[in-house]
Amino acid sequence: MSKYRRKVLPRWRQQACRRPESSGDLLRVVLGGLLAVSGCAEIITRTETRLHRDPAREAVEATVAGSAGDDAGRRITSRQYGAKWRQQGAQLDIWLTQSRTCQVVYQVPIIRETRTIRTADAALYWEYGMAIVAGGLGVVALASPKTFSAAAIDETGQLYRDASAGYTFGGLFAGIGAIALIAAIHDTVQTRDSIETEETFVLRDGPTTTCEPPKAPASGLAVTFVLGSLRLAGSTDAAGHLQLQLPPEVDAAAAAGGATDQQNGSEGPRKAPKVDRRVLHGSVRIGQFDAVAIDVLVPFALTREQARVLEALPPSQQPRR
Repeated sequence: MSKYRRKVLPRWRQQACRRPESSGDLLRVVLGGLLAVSGCAEIITRTETRLHRDPAREAVEATVAGSAGDDAGRRITSRQYGAKWRQQGAQLDIWLTQSRTCQVVYQVPIIRETRTIRTADAALYWEYGMAIVAGGLGVVALASPKTFSAAAIDETGQLYRDASAGYTFGGLFAGIGAIALIAAIHDTVQTRDSIETEETFVLRDGPTTTCEPPKAPASGLAVTFVLGSLRLAGSTDAAGHLQLQLPPEVDAAAAAGGATDQQNGSEGPRKAPKVDRRVLHGSVRIGQFDAVAIDVLVPFALTREQARVLEALPPSQQPRR
């Protein structure tokens, strides 16, 4: 009976070429390959928008609705305010008007072209490279499984190579290469550019023209009446009318007008006191930049008497402000 010396392979070679003991080991290897190669490329997207004139459609005049337009739908570009007022005692009635300038606005038909440009980062090339390397190793291993199988010694002491390890190695790398190729193709498809077109309109300014009507009540405005340090806020109605009630402190400005005349200090009879009529200059502020001048008469008693006299006159003889 002959004696022989058993050849023992290194432990790391035994572990590397060992066949998977269970399906769980194979599943862990496949999942590791999936995580390594799938979903790596980042798609960078940018959008470009271009406008083209549509010759098949004609431009039409646009209609501007609301307070920004006049009765004909033209856009109001400027306003100049004026005021009429009437004072009766402490009551001050103000009518605000506005002279307007308008501009025609046209709706020009266009075609909006939106182009979405998508590019992938360098990970896309890594996916293709991984597919080539892993797929190539898998094909070589499947074609020559014993090349990737470790040598082992059977019970009789003979060296042999188990081809199943090479098939396992080739199958795993072929699968990883296929997954990497699928991921690379998917990311390549995602990088395709797209173009969307839409028919729409843009507004173009036309010539300046008169509004319809050119002069109208300044309705719905929040205004502030300013008289010295006095501030009274209010808003105009549909007719541009604003009614204010002046405080009694304003009437005190006429107190200095009451005086008596004496004849060089003699004790003769005094004349009737002469009351001065004074005009206080105020204004109605509209927004931050517009204002209209308004005059207030003091004392209030004179305005009440004047109002009664004016009301008794026929309309043709009544003064106009």
